[in-house]
Amino acid sequence: MKDELKYLFDKVNDWLKFAEAKHVAIITFDTAALFGLISLLTNSSIATAIKVPVTIFVMGIAISLLISLFSFSPITNSSKIIRTEGGIAKNDNLLYFGDISKYESPQYKEALKEKFKCQLSEWEGQLADQILINSKIVMRKFKLFNWSVWVVLTFVGLSVLVCISMKLWAFG
Repeated sequence: MKDELKYLFDKVNDWLKFAEAKHVAIITFDTAALFGLISLLTNSSIATAIKVPVTIFVMGIAISLLISLFSFSPITNSSKIIRTEGGIAKNDNLLYFGDISKYESPQYKEALKEKFKCQLSEWEGQLADQILINSKIVMRKFKLFNWSVWVVLTFVGLSVLVCISMKLWAFG
């Protein structure tokens, strides 16, 4: 069981790296957009009809940036990790971080023993705990990434609606 757990630990860590890379990408996008839009807003020749929706979009980008930056805050206490939705099911895949993240330590270890008909040594039990914690961290990072993306998309839509309504108001 030791080799299987080591393999699973490596896979969960790969997912963790992927989740962090996604946050780096959105932080890069948000930062570039903020600098560009703020320099646009400071241009005195820009019409108010442009400044209002751009300001709204800047607020959304800033919120998105803060959410993604928050994803990098270290978690040193596993009880502070965001719990995932859904309960434990008999058909959970004990190798998939999304399903693993639903468990607490004793439940996960018991499920491993039952499903794979094995006993866990002290070392394997601690590795299983680390797999569980990392799975919860990965789920938290993916959840924060989704929030960050939805904030950007919401504020893009809001900015477009404000721009359209201002145009209609100006011509109406």
